[in-house]
Amino acid sequence: MEATVVAKDQLQLAVLRAEGTFADFQLGKDVRRAWQELQAALADHKSLIVNDSIGYVIYPQWGLEGQGNGDNHTLWVGVQVKSFEDLPAQVEQVTIPSRRYAAAPCVGGKEEMYRMYGELREWAIRQGCTIDNSEGAWTVEANRLKPVNPFEMPAESIEAFDFDILYAIK
Repeated sequence: MEATVVAKDQLQLAVLRAEGTFADFQLGKDVRRAWQELQAALADHKSLIVNDSIGYVIYPQWGLEGQGNGDNHTLWVGVQVKSFEDLPAQVEQVTIPSRRYAAAPCVGGKEEMYRMYGELREWAIRQGCTIDNSEGAWTVEANRLKPVNPFEMPAESIEAFDFDILYAIK
Protein backbone atom coordinates (compact mmCIF):
# COMPACT_ATOMS: atom_id res chain seq x y z
CA MET A 1 0.00 0.00 0.00
CA GLU A 2 1.32 3.44 -0.96
CA ALA A 3 -0.01 5.68 1.81
CA THR A 4 1.00 9.24 2.65
CA VAL A 5 -0.09 12.12 4.82
CA VAL A 6 -1.20 15.00 2.60
CA ALA A 7 -2.46 18.52 3.18
CA LYS A 8 -5.39 19.50 0.97
CA ASP A 9 -6.78 22.95 0.28
CA GLN A 10 -10.40 23.82 0.93
CA LEU A 11 -12.76 21.89 -1.30
CA GLN A 12 -16.05 23.41 -2.49
CA LEU A 13 -18.35 20.71 -3.81
CA ALA A 14 -21.67 20.81 -5.63
CA VAL A 15 -23.28 17.56 -4.53
CA LEU A 16 -26.39 15.42 -4.47
CA ARG A 17 -27.20 12.89 -1.76
CA ALA A 18 -27.30 9.13 -2.37
CA GLU A 19 -28.75 6.64 0.11
CA GLY A 20 -29.16 2.91 0.40
CA THR A 21 -27.78 -0.31 1.78
CA PHE A 22 -24.98 -2.38 0.34
CA ALA A 23 -27.47 -5.21 -0.31
CA ASP A 24 -28.30 -5.72 -3.98
CA PHE A 25 -26.07 -2.73 -4.86
CA GLN A 26 -28.76 -0.28 -3.64
CA LEU A 27 -26.24 2.34 -2.53
CA GLY A 28 -24.14 1.99 -5.67
CA LYS A 29 -27.23 2.34 -7.85
CA ASP A 30 -28.32 5.47 -5.99
CA VAL A 31 -24.80 6.94 -6.35
CA ARG A 32 -25.20 6.60 -10.11
CA ARG A 33 -28.68 8.13 -10.01
CA ALA A 34 -27.31 11.09 -8.04
CA TRP A 35 -24.40 11.48 -10.47
CA GLN A 36 -26.71 11.55 -13.49
CA GLU A 37 -29.04 14.06 -11.83
CA LEU A 38 -26.08 16.24 -10.84
CA GLN A 39 -24.72 16.22 -14.38
CA ALA A 40 -28.13 17.23 -15.74
CA ALA A 41 -28.50 19.98 -13.11
CA LEU A 42 -25.03 21.38 -13.92
CA ALA A 43 -25.32 21.11 -17.71
CA ASP A 44 -25.75 24.89 -18.03
CA HIS A 45 -23.17 25.64 -15.31
CA LYS A 46 -20.07 23.82 -16.64
CA SER A 47 -17.95 26.96 -16.21
CA LEU A 48 -18.22 26.52 -12.41
CA ILE A 49 -16.58 23.07 -12.46
CA VAL A 50 -12.91 23.13 -11.44
CA ASN A 51 -11.83 19.73 -12.77
CA ASP A 52 -14.06 17.58 -14.98
CA SER A 53 -11.81 14.52 -14.68
CA ILE A 54 -12.49 13.96 -10.95
CA GLY A 55 -15.81 12.99 -9.36
CA TYR A 56 -16.14 13.00 -5.59
CA VAL A 57 -17.92 10.74 -3.15
CA ILE A 58 -17.88 12.04 0.42
CA TYR A 59 -19.33 10.90 3.71
CA PRO A 60 -19.07 12.17 7.27
CA GLN A 61 -16.57 10.48 9.57
CA TRP A 62 -18.65 11.51 12.59
CA GLY A 63 -21.64 9.55 13.85
CA LEU A 64 -20.71 6.28 12.13
CA GLU A 65 -20.36 4.18 15.29
CA GLY A 66 -22.40 1.02 15.23
CA GLN A 67 -23.26 1.06 11.53
CA GLY A 68 -23.06 -2.35 9.94
CA ASN A 69 -23.26 -3.50 6.34
CA GLY A 70 -27.04 -3.94 6.48
CA ASP A 71 -27.68 -0.38 7.61
CA ASN A 72 -28.77 2.45 5.37
CA HIS A 73 -25.83 4.65 4.38
CA THR A 74 -25.75 8.21 3.07
CA LEU A 75 -23.11 9.52 0.69
CA TRP A 76 -22.81 12.73 -1.29
CA VAL A 77 -21.71 12.61 -4.92
CA GLY A 78 -20.28 15.72 -6.51
CA VAL A 79 -17.81 17.84 -8.39
CA GLN A 80 -15.49 20.61 -7.26
CA VAL A 81 -16.73 24.09 -8.13
CA LYS A 82 -15.14 27.54 -8.13
CA SER A 83 -18.18 29.13 -6.55
CA PHE A 84 -21.62 28.28 -5.22
CA GLU A 85 -23.15 31.26 -7.05
CA ASP A 86 -25.81 30.38 -9.61
CA LEU A 87 -26.00 26.69 -8.67
CA PRO A 88 -29.45 25.18 -9.28
CA ALA A 89 -31.62 24.99 -6.16
CA GLN A 90 -31.64 21.17 -6.00
CA VAL A 91 -27.83 21.00 -5.80
CA GLU A 92 -26.42 20.93 -2.27
CA GLN A 93 -23.27 22.78 -1.27
CA VAL A 94 -20.55 21.30 0.91
CA THR A 95 -17.36 23.11 1.88
CA ILE A 96 -14.62 20.95 3.32
CA PRO A 97 -11.99 23.11 5.01
CA SER A 98 -8.26 22.82 4.35
CA ARG A 99 -6.86 19.96 6.37
CA ARG A 100 -4.61 16.91 6.57
CA TYR A 101 -5.53 13.43 5.36
CA ALA A 102 -4.15 9.94 5.38
CA ALA A 103 -4.30 9.15 1.67
CA ALA A 104 -3.83 6.13 -0.55
CA PRO A 105 -4.77 5.15 -4.09
CA CYS A 106 -7.42 2.45 -4.34
CA VAL A 107 -7.16 0.50 -7.56
CA GLY A 108 -8.82 -2.89 -7.80
CA GLY A 109 -12.02 -4.78 -7.10
CA LYS A 110 -14.48 -4.60 -4.20
CA GLU A 111 -12.41 -6.82 -1.94
CA GLU A 112 -9.34 -4.67 -2.60
CA MET A 113 -11.36 -1.53 -1.82
CA TYR A 114 -12.58 -2.86 1.55
CA ARG A 115 -9.06 -4.08 2.39
CA MET A 116 -7.55 -0.69 1.46
CA TYR A 117 -9.89 1.21 3.77
CA GLY A 118 -8.87 -0.98 6.69
CA GLU A 119 -5.17 -0.89 5.85
CA LEU A 120 -5.18 2.90 5.48
CA ARG A 121 -6.81 3.35 8.89
CA GLU A 122 -4.25 1.01 10.47
CA TRP A 123 -1.38 2.73 8.65
CA ALA A 124 -2.52 6.16 9.86
CA ILE A 125 -2.65 4.96 13.46
CA ARG A 126 0.83 3.40 13.17
CA GLN A 127 2.10 6.76 11.89
CA GLY A 128 0.81 8.43 15.05
CA CYS A 129 -2.19 10.03 13.36
CA THR A 130 -5.65 10.10 14.85
CA ILE A 131 -8.62 9.56 12.56
CA ASP A 132 -10.77 12.67 13.03
CA ASN A 133 -14.30 11.64 14.01
CA SER A 134 -15.36 15.13 15.04
CA GLU A 135 -18.26 16.86 13.32
CA GLY A 136 -17.15 18.41 10.04
CA ALA A 137 -14.53 15.75 9.20
CA TRP A 138 -15.27 13.99 5.91
CA THR A 139 -13.87 10.95 4.17
CA VAL A 140 -13.24 11.93 0.56
CA GLU A 141 -13.02 9.62 -2.43
CA ALA A 142 -11.54 11.37 -5.46
CA ASN A 143 -12.61 9.17 -8.40
CA ARG A 144 -10.76 9.39 -11.67
CA LEU A 145 -13.33 9.76 -14.46
CA LYS A 146 -10.94 8.98 -17.30
CA PRO A 147 -10.39 6.74 -19.13
CA VAL A 148 -13.59 5.20 -17.70
CA ASN A 149 -16.20 7.06 -15.65
CA PRO A 150 -17.27 4.66 -12.86
CA PHE A 151 -20.47 6.64 -12.30
CA GLU A 152 -21.65 5.76 -15.79
CA MET A 153 -21.26 2.01 -15.27
CA PRO A 154 -23.92 -0.14 -13.58
CA ALA A 155 -22.94 -0.62 -9.93
CA GLU A 156 -23.20 -4.38 -10.15
CA SER A 157 -20.83 -4.58 -13.14
CA ILE A 158 -17.87 -2.62 -11.74
CA GLU A 159 -14.92 -4.94 -11.43
CA ALA A 160 -12.23 -2.36 -10.67
CA PHE A 161 -12.12 0.96 -8.87
CA ASP A 162 -9.67 3.80 -9.42
CA PHE A 163 -9.83 6.51 -6.77
CA ASP A 164 -7.89 8.05 -3.91
CA ILE A 165 -9.08 7.46 -0.35
CA LEU A 166 -8.63 10.47 1.92
CA TYR A 167 -9.27 9.97 5.66
CA ALA A 168 -9.42 13.20 7.64
CA ILE A 169 -6.83 13.07 10.42
CA LYS A 170 -5.84 15.20 13.39
